[in-house]
Amino acid sequence: VSSMGKVVKDIELRKAIADERDALKARYRMKPADQYRAYLAERAGNGDADALAELRRQRSPQRAPTGERIEHQNGQQPEAAPIMKPAAPAGYKVDQDGNVTYYDQQRRAMFTDTGPAVEFSQTERDTLETGLRLALAKFGPSIRLRGGDEAYRHAMADIAADKGLYVEFSDKALQDRYSQRREATQAGRDYFTKSKGAQSGGQQPERDQPEQATQREREPQAQKPDHGRGR
Repeated sequence: VSSMGKVVKDIELRKAIADERDALKARYRMKPADQYRAYLAERAGNGDADALAELRRQRSPQRAPTGERIEHQNGQQPEAAPIMKPAAPAGYKVDQDGNVTYYDQQRRAMFTDTGPAVEFSQTERDTLETGLRLALAKFGPSIRLRGGDEAYRHAMADIAADKGLYVEFSDKALQDRYSQRREATQAGRDYFTKSKGAQSGGQQPERDQPEQATQREREPQAQKPDHGRGR
């Protein structure tokens, strides 16, 4: 059994060495410019914001996006381009164009930070919330939603309101929906808080009332002067 285990480990080691050798060969077959971009992508993958910004500066024009995405309200891009680390269970990957794709537990792409936009590959509620938080961290509260249908836009407004996120949507109707739902959500929270407080603290005074009434009955008697002794 021990001999078989040693054989398996030797096979795995040889495979790892072969894979590393192939990766090195592939890199050194690249043109110098491509080697530099591969180096930048590796640095960016380790959280180097300057490397990510340089990748995006050097890249060729990107395809026009068509899917659901979030952009800055005025199309602005942040000067710095830090890699955000939201709740992406399987982490993220940076390609040589400076696109940062975040993955779920099944290694499926959730959304991609392309620089000017956060583009969604999934539209589950949890994914939309995480992508929205990333967009707000990148662009600030002033955002616009592009692509997708009405259900997607309404979901975004509802998520922002339900989670207490401060957002300024470019679309007035969407902003109105968000504001109304946020107020209703806050009113519900306030009511729940008051109800909980009344349940925990409001019943005790009722139990104390008979004792307090007895005490008030006793106080005048204790304070009443005894005129008979003064005579």
